[in-house]
Amino acid sequence: MKILVYGAGVLGCNLARNLFRAGKDVTLLARGNWAEEIRKNGLRIKDKFSPRTSVSRIPVVTELAPDDRYDVIFVVLRYTQLDSALDTLRTNRTKNIVFVGNNVRARALAAALPEKKLSYREEHVASLRCDGIVSAVWRLSRSQGQTLFSQKKVFVNGRLTENGSQTLKDGDTVSVRGFGKFIFRGEKNTTKKGRLVIGADLFV
Repeated sequence: MKILVYGAGVLGCNLARNLFRAGKDVTLLARGNWAEEIRKNGLRIKDKFSPRTSVSRIPVVTELAPDDRYDVIFVVLRYTQLDSALDTLRTNRTKNIVFVGNNVRARALAAALPEKKLSYREEHVASLRCDGIVSAVWRLSRSQGQTLFSQKKVFVNGRLTENGSQTLKDGDTVSVRGFGKFIFRGEKNTTKKGRLVIGADLFV
């Protein structure tokens, strides 16, 4: 699987480094002097809790051409930069795009890129309970979501889960028979009314 990380800020570099170290075929899109620095000296990241600096020789590109082919593109930009990237993403052949970060305005981006398979979604929930998140991701009522658990249709990380009150952790994979599968991406923010903003990558 060919992966492009579009954006070389703190989040983008850490994501690219982690994918690269996991043996994935990943390329990082960076600009200007930073792109040249990575090409010359590798991607160097000083971990907060480690005295060592990791060096990863990640392939770097400076643009995304219409004919460039990737299986998935992770867009890791500040929300103020997203609009400037839309035309480039729209004209590229890649269909699977995952937006990473806070305030990515998932619904607006999906409307702006209707021909793409956008797999990132943000929803508002009261807590990190599994039943509430399942209900939010598939736009079900709370009672409908709870019924899925009693019907033994919900699996977390491959294991049948009948306890809807279970708390999900960042990275948990949730499968629901008849609906699909998503990866929980954790708590992103809190609304003014105290509800949690959570992220999820849906398999499309």
